[in-house]
Amino acid sequence: KPDTHYPAYATSLISIIELYELHKFDRSKLRDTWIDSPHETFLANGLLYVIARDGDTFEKLADEFETSRRKLIKYNDLYKEYTLKQGDIIYLEKKHTK
Repeated sequence: KPDTHYPAYATSLISIIELYELHKFDRSKLRDTWIDSPHETFLANGLLYVIARDGDTFEKLADEFETSRRKLIKYNDLYKEYTLKQGDIIYLEKKHTK
């Protein structure tokens, strides 16, 4: 017997998943990284990011998140000599183009 108390539940759930682009969490490479990662990941505007800690480098973050130093610098519009500072927001994905 179907649950008639919440007939729109499935539709609402799908709408929320689409609105917040939660399907992106299904990507296995990043999902595995989140589990093993000492850095907590966050989501803003559909993009994953971390907050740099004291002593972090692009090399360490690139290794931790299985990407390259070059990509992290490019994703964050920084120059290659930039030294990360505690509290810097570092995007792990390419920004969306309009």
